[in-house]
Amino acid sequence: MAKPSVTYSVHWDTRMEEEEEWLASQMQFAHLLDEIPEPSLEEEEVEHKRSLALGVFDEEHNVRTPGAVGQKDRAPTAPAIGAIVRAACEKYDISITNLLDIGSGPHGRMVGELLPEQARDSAVQMDINTEAVRTNRALHPSAAGKILAGSYFRLQELFHGKTFSTVTGLSCLDCTFHVRKALESIVRSLEIGGTFLHVQDVGPSDSVIAAYAQRKLSPLFIAPLTGKFMQNAPAMLRDPVTEKFRYMTDFFREILQAALEATPQLEILTNNYVVAEAEGFDQQNDNMYLHGIDLMNPGNNESEPKYRAMALVTVARRKT
Repeated sequence: MAKPSVTYSVHWDTRMEEEEEWLASQMQFAHLLDEIPEPSLEEEEVEHKRSLALGVFDEEHNVRTPGAVGQKDRAPTAPAIGAIVRAACEKYDISITNLLDIGSGPHGRMVGELLPEQARDSAVQMDINTEAVRTNRALHPSAAGKILAGSYFRLQELFHGKTFSTVTGLSCLDCTFHVRKALESIVRSLEIGGTFLHVQDVGPSDSVIAAYAQRKLSPLFIAPLTGKFMQNAPAMLRDPVTEKFRYMTDFFREILQAALEATPQLEILTNNYVVAEAEGFDQQNDNMYLHGIDLMNPGNNESEPKYRAMALVTVARRKT
């Protein structure tokens, strides 16, 4: 018998505070971070192409794909994160025609799963890694002509000055040390009145976050998860002087906010956490997802959809 579909309610500008407190209790602060150098834009693009080409094995599609996060790993979060993305489109009246998705990865998840279905008809997808583009085209042959290779730093060159009503990104700006430069490129590719939507549904790049944090705080200790979680999976940083804990996603939110405020053409509509919660879910038997980490009570099926999930949602509109 088919399982009933799950309906999600979406809560804006909120956090899963009890779950965050529990997650922090699972941390074991291990080693002092070495100083992390920040590459130039050119060096970063070369490294992205090299590292992404190494790929990971995607069991669901039986192929080796670029990128650090496989489709199978994120499938249980798709219903909740999709509810968040679609709610953002409705709340901020985001056009899903004439849409560009940047950093689409090997599966085109934003366009293929999370945005309203109508977006699939006209959306253009782009990724810096040619292997990711090939895999995405193979998985979505009807859209292959609109899946391109390119850098989000060079959108005007790639599209010959064309502008879009909407630019979206799913956990892609966290991979760069140069968020402000990326936003400058995105702004030039937006129509006046066009909207940029970024959703951070996984943990941000630890090297990018640590380099940023080291400029602001004293030397940092990294906090890997312990117990049933993957060893050495970075989730938090601790300042050894103040003893204060910070989630890496919180640092990324701060990076985005600073870059948005430094881009005068953009009006910031939101840059905050959003929670999707399945209606009628059992609090005692709950599957949860926050800061890119699965929280699951013992006995739950790992293939089950997450009944509570949190993502960082950023929406900005081009003014001039």
